[in-house]
Amino acid sequence: QAMTFYEQYNVLEKELYAAYPENVDFKNKLAISYAKLGETHSSLGKLAKALTFFEQFNVLEKELYAAYPENVNFKNGLAISYQFLGYTHSLMGNLAKALTFYEQFNVLEKELHAAYPENVDFKNKLASSIQFLGNTYSALGKLAKALTFYEQFNVLEKELYAAYPENVDFKNGLAISYAKLGGTHSSLGKLAKALTFFEQFNVLEKELYAAYPENVNFKNGLANSYLFLGNTYSALGKLAKALTFYEQYNVLEKELYAAYPENVDFKNGLAISYSELGNTHSSLGNLAKALTFYEQHNVLEKELYAAYPENVDFKYGLANSYQFLGITYSALGNLPQAMTFYEQYNVLEKELYAAYPENVNFKEGLAVSYFNLGETHISLGNSAKAMTFFEEDNLLMKELYAANPENVQFKHSLAISYAKLGELHRDKLLDKKKALDCFQQAEKLWTELMRSVTENYHYLLYLAKVQDDLRKAKKIRSRF
Repeated sequence: QAMTFYEQYNVLEKELYAAYPENVDFKNKLAISYAKLGETHSSLGKLAKALTFFEQFNVLEKELYAAYPENVNFKNGLAISYQFLGYTHSLMGNLAKALTFYEQFNVLEKELHAAYPENVDFKNKLASSIQFLGNTYSALGKLAKALTFYEQFNVLEKELYAAYPENVDFKNGLAISYAKLGGTHSSLGKLAKALTFFEQFNVLEKELYAAYPENVNFKNGLANSYLFLGNTYSALGKLAKALTFYEQYNVLEKELYAAYPENVDFKNGLAISYSELGNTHSSLGNLAKALTFYEQHNVLEKELYAAYPENVDFKYGLANSYQFLGITYSALGNLPQAMTFYEQYNVLEKELYAAYPENVNFKEGLAVSYFNLGETHISLGNSAKAMTFFEEDNLLMKELYAANPENVQFKHSLAISYAKLGELHRDKLLDKKKALDCFQQAEKLWTELMRSVTENYHYLLYLAKVQDDLRKAKKIRSRF
């Protein structure tokens, strides 16, 4: 319905501007009509169409600001056009392009805030520009840089909320800033810190949703706060607590999607909730339950990617759904079925990484897909094939960790890749020297992780295992 009205609005504004091209008000309103059409297409997942309208919006705003540089509304309009372009390119996986537009957005908002410090809208938009820079650097794997931006974002949001506590947008902005800080500290391995920020995020989102239960954004924000708490407790090894949060997340996402089935974000949120429930039940040993959730996850991700093939997040989500199905069938002993899903996962990850080599998530996903294929070939007795895949995994993880040494997940995954190569050299190839070298590399990485990230119990378990592997490797009779 909104789309129909915005299209009619756009038609009328085009006619007015065509008849009176010297009228700046008509030109500005035409620009706004393009922005509204872009936003609506974006919310419906039509990113290519949205981009076209945002580019038209940007062209007109550039012309208006060039002709009237003293007009702050035109300057702000130009800044917003850069924001929309950055956001759309980000969703399409074009991170370098997105970063350029976000930097232009940030420059203009800095100037506007410096010139009009009492204007809260300019201060709020400056905060948003800083958040988007943080998001992009985070996606590029530059966590230290991302954290700097998120800390600035949090400072501004605290000031806005302190000055205007009755403004729900500022309260929600502060909540989001806590979520961003929590996510970054989690990636840096600081789980206790991350948990504190996620709890602050949850408290504010609970208050917002309680006060405004009809506001779907606040309901979705509360749902996300449960997701992040679940993720953190899962990393801390507290699976029962994690499951409780994931179940709350799933309930809210079900309600949101049922009420707004055309909203792709809510559908994607529901898909993610099924994957997290699957992960937790898998860790608890409930494989049949896990499989049910993973199948629901896969169905939704297929639908999302089929409807919006230009959205790289949906393609990545579909890839992950194949991975989870592969892991579960492997655990159930159905290796041919597991292999089918792992191969589908690998194909999608190859395509994503080839198209967006600067996206660290896609590179990591490709590495994981090689690891899973290697594991399955080991179980099927294909040692030579397994070695090829494990070496591919190890190579990518080396590159990721070298480029992003502060990312504890990359360090952990690199250690796993060395440990797996060590097992293969020890058990199948009987190469004692290579086995010892790989195990020692893995031991070194997990020892460092244990010193810097003491609250993650997973690292202690991996360290104990690789030390046992080292002892066993020393006893083998090498054929080299």
